[in-house]
Amino acid sequence: MTTLKVQIPEKLGQIFQGDADYRGAYGGRGAAKTIGFAKMSVLETTQLCNGKPWKFLCGRELQKSLKDSVHSVIVSQIEEMGLSDQFEVGREFIRHKNGNEFLFYGLRTNIAEIKSLHNVRRTWLEEAQKVSQTSLDYLIPTVMRDFPDCEIWASWNPEEEDDPIQELFVNQADERTKCVKINWYDNPWFPEGLNKVRLKALKNTPEKYGWIWEGNFNVNNEAAVYGKWIEKARVAERIRQDLYDPSLPVFTAWDLGYSDDTAIWWFQVAGNEVRLIDFYENNRQDMRHYAEQIYGREIPEEDCEFGANGKVLSFKLGKPIDGAEHRVEYNYSDNYVPHDAANKLLQAGGRSVVDQLHEFGVKSRVVAATSQQNQISAARATIDLSWFDADRCKQGIRCLKKYAFAEKDDGGYSQTPVHDVYSHGADAYEIVAQVWKTAKNAAENEKPKFLTDMTIDEIFWADTGNKSSIERI
Repeated sequence: MTTLKVQIPEKLGQIFQGDADYRGAYGGRGAAKTIGFAKMSVLETTQLCNGKPWKFLCGRELQKSLKDSVHSVIVSQIEEMGLSDQFEVGREFIRHKNGNEFLFYGLRTNIAEIKSLHNVRRTWLEEAQKVSQTSLDYLIPTVMRDFPDCEIWASWNPEEEDDPIQELFVNQADERTKCVKINWYDNPWFPEGLNKVRLKALKNTPEKYGWIWEGNFNVNNEAAVYGKWIEKARVAERIRQDLYDPSLPVFTAWDLGYSDDTAIWWFQVAGNEVRLIDFYENNRQDMRHYAEQIYGREIPEEDCEFGANGKVLSFKLGKPIDGAEHRVEYNYSDNYVPHDAANKLLQAGGRSVVDQLHEFGVKSRVVAATSQQNQISAARATIDLSWFDADRCKQGIRCLKKYAFAEKDDGGYSQTPVHDVYSHGADAYEIVAQVWKTAKNAAENEKPKFLTDMTIDEIFWADTGNKSSIERI
């Protein structure tokens, strides 16, 4: 058997010595993390496992195309290592002649497909600071099940101390985890050209230097759309547990997507307090799935009666959903959706999202479109009035913290936020900001009046509409 040698920084090599379940490296630019992991992944795939082929999954949270993946990096390392004759390179895969195969997936948009994968022995998460807890919860049981020596690798530039990948590989690391912090000065092949870029950054943008080049947490809030406002909420202790008040109605605010995320905030209004009590996001799911999340209970397909074009004529609620069962108690009022939810969809037989939700008993109100600047201004003002459930809104808070303006070539920032994994939770919160006063008025109108607050007309000639005597009781 041919012995292959790879050159990687000594510090990075430490994590590949001995047995481990998790191998990780984090730090700033220029540390050769990505190149090092690519070399080791190529080396791994030249070996079978007990004579049988296996799969190497390369994942990142959001991957819109193969250009976003490590595909090209792995191909370049195969060529550099002189192994081109051993690999077949396809548009979406790389396969060794022994049958071992690289696969490339965006976790956020392909988690259902990933859950059905088998024979995954190695997994590499690149830019792992963006990987959500939801993705990890789905991913780990899938990729650690089919071999006794399965491993997950991760490389990342840290952003927040409580990022899920930081928690898993550093804060909660055990004896089966090998992880190092590695920076440009640990790379003996750090190029002089890149060093000039580093020194210029140290001089011109020192506030970002520590995060970009030294692998420190990102304390620069200049680009964050809502970062300063969320920090104020944290300092003021408006992020806490157990905010739900059963005496108040519950409202929801949505941002809709399919390949992108659908995000939902649950909120209550008490005076001028906006209480964010719950959050959920997912993608590539139909409206039945999101209706289930609203009810906190399953809606089995076999208990639905369907008409033409898939229209739901009737349905029955099933058992509570693990992790969402608390929503069974919610006393719902209005559900607010963005203006495009009213668009008629050909793929749904001409039914809009509003129509589809209504078929499952979720009545929604469409919110008119406004400018992005108006949305941002309203959201900032609303965060100053908001309280957040620390546990149930953890991912939503993370979206608000990390939603950022795009960086320009000159080092400044545009007035347009980046469309990324954090956009949808932020967009849904902007709906909250637009409607909470309307929701407050609706809630106050729903409150029963005491006799001392009622007029003579209201007492003796109440407006009962067309309700029967039983319904009026």
